Amino acid sequence: MSERNEKARFDARLTQQQKQLFEQAAAASGFKTLTDFVLQAAQEKAVAVMSQQQHLVLTAEAQKRFIDALENPPEPNEYLKAAWKEYQSKKF
Repeated sequence: MSERNEKARFDARLTQQQKQLFEQAAAASGFKTLTDFVLQAAQEKAVAVMSQQQHLVLTAEAQKRFIDALENPPEPNEYLKAAWKEYQSKKF
């Protein structure tokens, strides 16, 4: 596993139009270099994507109960039956 501050290289090919657009956006945003701009934009996008991912962390006992509930679901109660009927009556 690499250390946290160890530098790594990332290369990308882009069109002249893309490069010009990115350079203009970098300058307009106050970035000193195109690299700084691209890295900041990529990091912001990565953080946004990862923050949308949902992770469920369960204890071993909770995992067993969760799997059991999936494999052996309880019978629907009256509330769930009524909700299902209401859902079916709507036309989407």
